[in-house]
Amino acid sequence: IIYRFVVHEFPVRKLPRWRSHDYSRPGASFVTMVTRDRIPIFGTPTRTGILLTDAGRIVHESWLSVPERFSSIDVDAFVVMPEHVHAIIFLLPVNCRSTHLGQVVGWTKQRATRMIACLASPCQMPLWQRSFNDRIIRNREALIRVRNYVKTNPARAWDNVRRSSHSAGGKIPL
Repeated sequence: IIYRFVVHEFPVRKLPRWRSHDYSRPGASFVTMVTRDRIPIFGTPTRTGILLTDAGRIVHESWLSVPERFSSIDVDAFVVMPEHVHAIIFLLPVNCRSTHLGQVVGWTKQRATRMIACLASPCQMPLWQRSFNDRIIRNREALIRVRNYVKTNPARAWDNVRRSSHSAGGKIPL
């Protein structure tokens, strides 16, 4: 009997984390978590911001509760968008065992997912794309730039809705 094995060449997955960085070390990071298939389940862009759905409000509340769960974490700013979340997280220096960035994001995603599953009309599961994107914020200028990006993200989403509705000849919502 001769066995022939077919070797499949799968694409090599790009590692989402910087290998030489210690993600439990004090500092600031900008993280982005995205819904599975970028389905816009958290809200709708409007002139005044993002109109959050029940699921979006749960994600918002989950981020507000991060400092209660992790004493070594400060959430500087965050925004819940229709299909993603941006957050600026500070890992604070502590004397005891520190928390790393992955624990915070994982806990937030898990907490929100469990609470959303309890809704009368829960979202399709799995809710999130695997992992998250992060960028280390290295200095004050970068922090200011990222804070501005987070703050203005809802306005950019509204502009995108207006542009796509206008080019398609449709009515602009809300």
